[in-house]
Amino acid sequence: MEEVHRVSEGMESRRRVKRKKKRLRKGRLVFVLFMFIIIVYFIVTSYIYFKVKKYSSLIYPEISVENVDVGGKTKEEAIKLLNKTFDAENIKSNITIKVNNNDYVINLSKLDLKYDIQNVVDKAFEINRGTTIFQRYRAIKHSKNSYLKLNIQYSSDVINNTIADIEKKNNKKPIDAAISRSNTGSFNVIKEISGLALDKDNLKNAIISNIKLPFKDNTIINGKMNEIKAKVTEENLKAIDAKISTFTTNFATSNYNRSTNINLAANAINGKVLMPGEEFSFNDVVGKRTPSKGYKEAHVIVGDKFIDDFGGGVCQVSTTLYNAVARANIPSTERAKHTIPSSYVGLGMDATVDYGNLDYKFKNTLKYPIYIEAVVKNKEITFNIYSNSELTKRNYDLVNEIIGKKVNVYRVTYENNKQISKDLLYTDSYK
Repeated sequence: MEEVHRVSEGMESRRRVKRKKKRLRKGRLVFVLFMFIIIVYFIVTSYIYFKVKKYSSLIYPEISVENVDVGGKTKEEAIKLLNKTFDAENIKSNITIKVNNNDYVINLSKLDLKYDIQNVVDKAFEINRGTTIFQRYRAIKHSKNSYLKLNIQYSSDVINNTIADIEKKNNKKPIDAAISRSNTGSFNVIKEISGLALDKDNLKNAIISNIKLPFKDNTIINGKMNEIKAKVTEENLKAIDAKISTFTTNFATSNYNRSTNINLAANAINGKVLMPGEEFSFNDVVGKRTPSKGYKEAHVIVGDKFIDDFGGGVCQVSTTLYNAVARANIPSTERAKHTIPSSYVGLGMDATVDYGNLDYKFKNTLKYPIYIEAVVKNKEITFNIYSNSELTKRNYDLVNEIIGKKVNVYRVTYENNKQISKDLLYTDSYK
């Protein structure tokens, strides 16, 4: 029994030795594996560190500004490359504008182009730079394409000057239809001619939209010309077919100088056409009465005295016109009386003018255009107002009513030779 027991203890002892050796081998394997992992980790992290460190002063891969790859370059290298690239591009790039078979060329190098290269490169440098070294490595190793655009600043002077040159060479002002009376009394109408105007806003927008990268060697833009209709058309003027009012004053006692002035002012007004809603200004149409225009010195009223000045007698022209226009049922928008009553017209029925001070104005309130005819003959001045024959169904007259130092002026309306109304227009007072 003792012998069996000793054999059993020996076997157990050998098993314990074997288990111990097995544990030692396993421990050594774990240690070796652990050391291997440490070494690999060190190698990998060292590689990552040096890889990231390499890009510490470089822009990360796959980053482009416009069509230029700046990945792997320092800021300074990227700026230099971009300046060189885009300066070269704009030198050879043109925008050609075609208008009426003519070409107008803008070379982009003349626009003083400036790019925000510094700002964009700064942005490019910051792309994909994560907060940890591993994020940065992943951005370098597995980079994704990133594209940045440049903002372009430029001088508009060349563009504006080119557009102005195109307008000067291609724009045409419309020509209004014209009307005149022949010796036989019939009207002759000359048809209007439409004008042309460059659509400059559209063209400028098209030019600006093509100042972008990448530049083309030659961009072609077709300039658009718009038709400009004439304000006065043949159809408008054909509506003028009848005399609707007339008024005459006499200047038989006038000397040569005063008669000359009356003729000059009347000629300036003769043939004037006024469209519905358009305003007439005597001073604008006749202009300043100066010696260079042929005006002479003659009596004019200043306050309560007569003095000699250039254009004396012109007030008789404005007064005669006023009476003809009022009898066409067209009201005044500006009218003033003389300080001294006029001998050639009834009291309160005058309209004085003084360039730069007093004017006679009226607006065509009719629905048809009017044609003003001035006739100076045998020391008489006559204004005839022509418009559409529909307006001849009624006639108008001015009458005055003197009450002491005041005078009331009325417009009397007739239809079929019968008075249908009498309306007070204004009251003038005299000293």
